[in-house]
Amino acid sequence: MGTAQDGVTTQTYTVTVNRAAPASTVATLANLVLSQGTLTPAFASGTTIYTASVGNAVTSLTVTPTVTDANATVTVNGNTVASGNASGPINLNVGDNTITVVGTAQDGVTTQTYTVTVNRAAPPASIALSPAAGGLTAAQAGTAYSQTFTASGGTGPYSYAVTSGACLQASHLPEQAS
Repeated sequence: MGTAQDGVTTQTYTVTVNRAAPASTVATLANLVLSQGTLTPAFASGTTIYTASVGNAVTSLTVTPTVTDANATVTVNGNTVASGNASGPINLNVGDNTITVVGTAQDGVTTQTYTVTVNRAAPPASIALSPAAGGLTAAQAGTAYSQTFTASGGTGPYSYAVTSGACLQASHLPEQAS
């Protein structure tokens, strides 16, 4: 209340103070989606460790995290991502690739970390055999013969078997002119 100079006139003022609600401590995700592969187990807010597998042809993917609390923020591999939007492309090496998604609550202190290990398959094996399929060019009837094969590519050990044809004995070959 205030009083004027005349000492008689008064005016009452009312001041209302609204205390702000405390900052949220919710740092969890409501959803997490990969552009390639499927999370295992299926996403659940309280589950923080996931795996996924992709074929060798998949060289990158994106991650779309959605925060539970609209005032929280999220990063994917240290890069800020808007909730509900895809991250930038994440390059994948052959084998296991770890992707870290961190939700940070409005209070700026509380965090929740989700880890996704994406396994990119190795390329299919390609095996080269030398000499190439076909006749054994150095073989002579009536003479002991051996042939060395070399295999490369893929993952050893290698083995081979004769699947067609037969070795002829000298007695089964036509006579050669002398």
